[in-house]
Amino acid sequence: MRAMPLLAGAALAFLLAGCASVDPAPARRAVEADVSARLDRPIAWEQGGPDDRRADAAFSRLLAGPLTADAAVEVALLHNPGLRAAFEEIGVSQADLVQAGLLRNPVFFASARFPDRPPLAGDIELAVTQDFLDLLMKPLQKRMASLELAETKARVGHEALQLAADVRAASARYQARLQQLRRVRLAAETLEAAGDLAAAQEKAGTLSELDAALRAAAGQQAAAETAEAEIDAARDREALNRLMGLEPERTGWTMAETLPPLPPTDPPVTALEARALRERLDLEAAGLRVALLEKALSLKKGTALLPAGVNVGVDSERNPDGSRVTGPTLELQLPLFDQGQASVARLEALLRQAEDRRERLRVDAASAVREAWTAMRAKRRLAETYRRTLLPQREKILRLSQAQYNYMLKSPYDLLEARRAEAETERRALELERDYWIERARLQAAVGGGLNPTPKARS
Repeated sequence: MRAMPLLAGAALAFLLAGCASVDPAPARRAVEADVSARLDRPIAWEQGGPDDRRADAAFSRLLAGPLTADAAVEVALLHNPGLRAAFEEIGVSQADLVQAGLLRNPVFFASARFPDRPPLAGDIELAVTQDFLDLLMKPLQKRMASLELAETKARVGHEALQLAADVRAASARYQARLQQLRRVRLAAETLEAAGDLAAAQEKAGTLSELDAALRAAAGQQAAAETAEAEIDAARDREALNRLMGLEPERTGWTMAETLPPLPPTDPPVTALEARALRERLDLEAAGLRVALLEKALSLKKGTALLPAGVNVGVDSERNPDGSRVTGPTLELQLPLFDQGQASVARLEALLRQAEDRRERLRVDAASAVREAWTAMRAKRRLAETYRRTLLPQREKILRLSQAQYNYMLKSPYDLLEARRAEAETERRALELERDYWIERARLQAAVGGGLNPTPKARS
């Protein structure tokens, strides 16, 4: 009968554990707030509730106007199906946390046996048992499940930030492509008109056949470059569509056709490197994985010599003579052959693996920050050199060549060559500015969010 208080306590714990919520919304909102703070952008993910109207309204508003890189990031975070799938992992971990707090169901046993000689009354036996060891392990199991949920939240937040960086880089590629496409289209129209004029001049006998052929070839070459630029722009646009997770009926968006100007300054690399090691969510997830395995290993070692199962309960049996016997039962699973040696060895190997992966991730994170920062700074210097020095020089050469051509001091070939060199310099300057923004997006991903310090919002 001493088992009755234990069973009553187990039943109470069962009821209390059953009150835990499986709703993942609070955990998802925590990740949402953290990612919003790191990106310094308002984000409203679909939570499967009334707040979804707010997310839908934001999504429609963003697609209605010309997109910027930041707006494209918001669209992707709202609508990318891969990210939504990752968010469901939070629901899985939340459910695992609730499950870790639930007691195993009690086992009911009944038997009826009938003698083959008088008295012929049946022997009826009823019993109910509960895993007592499971009750004792519940607090530890819940703490481990909490660590798993925290790890999942950090991992999903990291995926969101990586997606944001990918969208920023893709936006820079597309905007630079649009800017270049606009330029080559204008050049093609000009050269085509020049070609038509040259053909007329050749026909009138005022221009040589060679000069007319040179201008016609230049026009055709510009038309071909325009077609290639259009193909590249379409490819870059589809890359953005995929990142934003847009259905075919929602791909009619527009985007600003020029890259934003370079920011006045860049942050120092030492501060960014320290921030990455301190705040990156994948590093946090790796640390939580190590802590989880440490607890699992400690639990396994601490319980290696305990019975693998301790079932207590009550058994009541009515004998054929009408008497009834009732009393507690105890069922032990003795650790005679399996004392958890293999499980301990496996957990030790997993722990060493997790520690090594965390260390590798720290090395990679710091290296990624330095690499992206160095490339970003180099692209800035080159882009500024092209814009401030090389491109003005080429524009001056083109103006002078045009003037000398007008006075018949330069040939059409010389003028075309000057125009080609100026266009090439402009294209290269644009590519360097694009690369600067791509490297900046890589740096943001390496740091784990924006480049400006942000308050830690996650709870």
